[in-house]
Amino acid sequence: MLCILVAPVTLPTVALILLDLEIPIAPEVPGLRLAGVVAVALIIGVVVRRLAGAERLARARVELDGAFSIVFGIVAIAVMAGMRARTESDPPGVALIFAVACAVHIAWLVGGTLLFLPAGREAALAVGLNTAARNYALLLAVLGASATAEVAAMAATVQLPMCLLPLVQRPLYRRLLSGRALTRGNLVK
Repeated sequence: MLCILVAPVTLPTVALILLDLEIPIAPEVPGLRLAGVVAVALIIGVVVRRLAGAERLARARVELDGAFSIVFGIVAIAVMAGMRARTESDPPGVALIFAVACAVHIAWLVGGTLLFLPAGREAALAVGLNTAARNYALLLAVLGASATAEVAAMAATVQLPMCLLPLVQRPLYRRLLSGRALTRGNLVK
């Protein structure tokens, strides 16, 4: 929950500083709206879990994962609306946004992992991945009509490292979790 609350709230700051973008509302407004969205989702999740039961949800894990993947795909397609035209009209600008999105993803991944190393390697890697893999489409939901085209482009572009970098990370994670050292400075066991 902390990852969900912190990461999208920091995207406006990243956008403002690194990309010199404007967000036309006070910084606390997205945070408050996001807290409301997350609170409603949390309440719905708790109610569904109580009504359905943890065991029943565990048995339906594959079906639920499939349903969530379809929903995520629909959201990703909606968030990407207009990105082809933007990329064709401003390739260097989109490349910069993509580079910043990758850097932010990697920074969250490394920061979350390092922060939780005392909890053990597996927990630290899980927290790092969850910290980095935030769906910034929530940012568009909380900004609503006040989201500028540049902020929308950032929220869309950040979907790419969120979906692609785990493919690169998978062999690294397997190696780290198997206990084999990558270098002398490997993560602690």
